[in-house]
Parts: sequence; C-alpha cells; structure tokens
Amino acid sequence: MGSNRELSRSRTRGWRRAAVAALAVFVAGSLVGVGASSTGVAFADSLNADQLKAAYLFNFARYVEWPGDAHVSKTSALRIGVVGSEAVSDLLRKTVKGKSVGSRRLEVMDFEAASEGRETHILFVAGDLSSGDIDATLQELGGTSTFVVADDESFAKKGGTANFFMADQRVRFAINKAAVKQAGLKVSSKLLRLAELVD
Repeated sequence: MGSNRELSRSRTRGWRRAAVAALAVFVAGSLVGVGASSTGVAFADSLNADQLKAAYLFNFARYVEWPGDAHVSKTSALRIGVVGSEAVSDLLRKTVKGKSVGSRRLEVMDFEAASEGRETHILFVAGDLSSGDIDATLQELGGTSTFVVADDESFAKKGGTANFFMADQRVRFAINKAAVKQAGLKVSSKLLRLAELVD
C-alpha cells in the first residue's frame, strides 16, 4: 500500500512539473518581441508577476473565441482593458506591439473602474477585491461577452470568468467553465489544459 501511495505522489509531482514547464513555454512564446529567449522555461522563471500576467492576457486573446456580435466588424480591434495597474498595462502594450489575432489588431485600454470595461473583450482587474467589489464587478459586467480576469483568488469560484493565483511561487490562472459558457465564449482546449478549472 505504501508503494502505491508513493507511486501516486510521484505521478502527481511529475504532472505538476510537466504543467509548470508547459506554462513556461506557453508564456515565453508570447514574449518574443519583449526580450524572450528561446529557452522558454528558464526565461519564464525569470519573469516577475506583472510580466507573466501581461503574457497571460495576450495568450487569452489568442485562445478565446468571442461571439460575432462582440465585434464591431470583421477587422475591428480586439480590446484588452486593465483596471488598477499601469505596470501591467504598460507591459501588455509592449507584449502586443506589432502582433494581431487573425485579422484583428490588439488595443490596450486603461480604466479606473470595471464598469468602464463593458465593451472590452478581455478585462483585467488588478488588486485584492472585497466580496462587495466582486459582486459589483460581476453585476456590472453581467450580460457581456467580456472575459474578465481578476487578481483576487476567489473571483472564479464566486462566478467570475478567470483569476490569477500564486502556486509554488509562480503565477497560475483559474477558469470558471460555467461563467465562460454564460458569456458566450469558447476557450481553446490548449488553454483549459493549463488552467485550474472551477465549476
């Protein structure tokens, strides 16, 4: 029985190492224009939290599909909004510079409140949120097709689309599949495999 438990722990550690390595390559691949090296894992290890969040936000734009009525036209910009973090928005602008998703250029916008981001495709809300803040954000963005990502670790569990969290001193992300479906979004299996899934 002891050997079975040890085998199970070994498999779990192996899966975690593989997931971390996949995340590192996933992130580094989006940062070619901002100094990424070809050694994805080593490069991603050296990034700070804001750089990782900017890289993830860009990858969300690549691996999430929005309904047709979420776009003004077939070639209109894909808008990524940021609330409460000039550092992330500045890094995100550098990350998306010269890049596009299909025929859509990427546009980064700064907001003072989540309610201003109803017409964005992705909205990142930085900082810790109170229960009241989370409820207000969900209410303000209800009925939209915005992929909302918060810093607060309880955001996805409370009905938000996604949130960042720290695990093993690394930035990871969680996705609420029910919230994604309710917003009319389709998330690539490549992205879902790297996320902690919340029902």
